[in-house]
Amino acid sequence: MLLILVGSIVKGFGQDAVLHDVLIHEIFADPTPSYGLPNAEFIEIRNCSLKTINLRNWVLSNGTTFGKIISNSVLFPDSILILVSGASAGNFSQFGSTAIVSPFPSLNNEGDTMVLMNANGQNIHAVAWNKHWYQNDIKEAGGWSLELKDIKKPCLGIENWGASIHHKGGTPGTKNSIEQVVSDTIPPKFIRAVVVDSLTVLLLFSEQLNQVSSVNNLTIMPNVTIANKQLLPPLYNAMQLKLITPLQTNQVYHFTFSNVADCMKNPTGAIMGTFGKSSIPLFQDIVINEVLFDPPSGGYDYVELYNRSNKIINLKDLLLCNRNSIGKISGQVPISILPFALFPGQYVAISENSNWIKLRYVIADSAMLVETSPLPSYPNDKGDVVITDVQGNILDELVYDQQWQFSLLNNREGVALERIYSTNKTQDPNNWHSASSDVGYGTPGYQNTQYQLNTPQINPISLSSSIISPNLDGYEDVLLINYRFPEPNYVINITIFDGNGTPIRYLVKNGLCGNHGGYRWDGLTENGKIPANGNYILLTEIFSVRGYTKRYINNVGLVMNSKK
Repeated sequence: MLLILVGSIVKGFGQDAVLHDVLIHEIFADPTPSYGLPNAEFIEIRNCSLKTINLRNWVLSNGTTFGKIISNSVLFPDSILILVSGASAGNFSQFGSTAIVSPFPSLNNEGDTMVLMNANGQNIHAVAWNKHWYQNDIKEAGGWSLELKDIKKPCLGIENWGASIHHKGGTPGTKNSIEQVVSDTIPPKFIRAVVVDSLTVLLLFSEQLNQVSSVNNLTIMPNVTIANKQLLPPLYNAMQLKLITPLQTNQVYHFTFSNVADCMKNPTGAIMGTFGKSSIPLFQDIVINEVLFDPPSGGYDYVELYNRSNKIINLKDLLLCNRNSIGKISGQVPISILPFALFPGQYVAISENSNWIKLRYVIADSAMLVETSPLPSYPNDKGDVVITDVQGNILDELVYDQQWQFSLLNNREGVALERIYSTNKTQDPNNWHSASSDVGYGTPGYQNTQYQLNTPQINPISLSSSIISPNLDGYEDVLLINYRFPEPNYVINITIFDGNGTPIRYLVKNGLCGNHGGYRWDGLTENGKIPANGNYILLTEIFSVRGYTKRYINNVGLVMNSKK
């Protein structure tokens, strides 16, 4: 009778739960190798409210699988429950109370978005995690759980999660091993706006927003009328704007708003941004602008792109690729899973680990770093970088070579190759140079240290500067010798002399020219040395098939201690 009575009480027992009453408390996605826990995935949840909650028919989802808690599992205040599959329930019973989720959503080792919903389909807690949340290279490889640090900060991401330090690899059914108080006084950061269609715009933030906060004083120029706005589940870090006025293709819209708060009520203040409806890119509307293919040990490659067109380009529609041993395009990966608008004149860097990029290099705007994994293989000596659209049309391609790096570099690890002219040919070795040392040898997501404007020229031969300072400080590290001829097929010789008239570098011998282009002097002599400070003479000789011959003399000063 007692059992029947208890069962009857439990069946109708429980209070309604709301957002964050129950939290995802621990995630065990990769159980191999085992350090003492069963070789099976689990999700641990914790009741952080003062309510007694019946979890029957609650749902655990990864977005594709929606598993239900199939028993009357009562969660008392401050109690913990281990959610498992039916096959592994017996393995976890020794650690504490368990509940079977059927079907149990598979946990991706690389990362996932897990959502806990009540029986009415309301979101109670969601966590979008990835393997970098372990913050430990050994533990992200398997056998260790991710644990929540502070139950009072349910909106935080990586700041409030970390790898378990328990010797068994996790703490199912008990207090988390890294439990601690986490400070949260930082307001949510606006990341970017995404145009879903001509009448729908999403404003994305770095963390969950306060449900009762709203965008105040939102203005858009050119003016468009907003029908309504709402926060979107499950993470509530995206605000959807429904418009009455349709957006025009390639029109850049500027917006401002203020006072959006996170769930700890930290307000943003004023925010400004842009959005726009994209169009289909054509060949070299977007170009490869910088490549890190030889990172230091523990580091990651990156590829930077530059939008040199007047179009808005959606990175979701582009693929990053390489070529295999027989020359076929392979290794293709989407540059961005989500819509990402690259505006005219903007740069974006793609890597497997944006956190490492931010630690290694000076970053102008972390919003211009895109993370995608895995990246195509880019060997340390030479390789291919290819950008295509989803139809397979090549937009730009670079076959790089480590010999393009500055020859006096003692260590080329972590040194990116930067494009000099965005308008010159991608495959021209003279259009590439090592990034400057004063920015850590790379500029992912913003203008290159070696960038030069291709300005109109009156004389057929012109120099990018009157001085050269080949010390990799980002200022006049290379000298560009530019040419512009009325017709192609001129032959060119360029010789550099010191002040005594002695040739120190035969830079170009019988080079075949197009209508316009250029060559690069890295400041070195014929034997690979840096000459002394002083004045140098560049003798340029050109010959045409019609018998035209002309010589040009330019002077340049070499100053190793030049200042900006």
